[in-house]
Amino acid sequence: MDQVGARLRPQRRGQLGEDVPRDYLEAHRWLQALADRGFVSAQYSLAVMYHQGLGVEPDPKLAFKWFEAAAKQNDARSQYMAALMSYYG
Repeated sequence: MDQVGARLRPQRRGQLGEDVPRDYLEAHRWLQALADRGFVSAQYSLAVMYHQGLGVEPDPKLAFKWFEAAAKQNDARSQYMAALMSYYG
């Protein structure tokens, strides 16, 4: 895992509120940078943030974009969510 990938773990923990206060804005900043670089876990987590409105305005289009990006990399959770969003609109 490169240095950027290693940074995902603490940011994910921050998003989940494990051992640190939740900071969705900081989590979003890091997840966006990692998702842009193709990290599947970051793409999925960013999609969840947009889908549920965690620290950002809910945005179904951006949620679908990131679920689809991760789904194309064979992430089963993202494939499921992208399929649900496609089916239900």
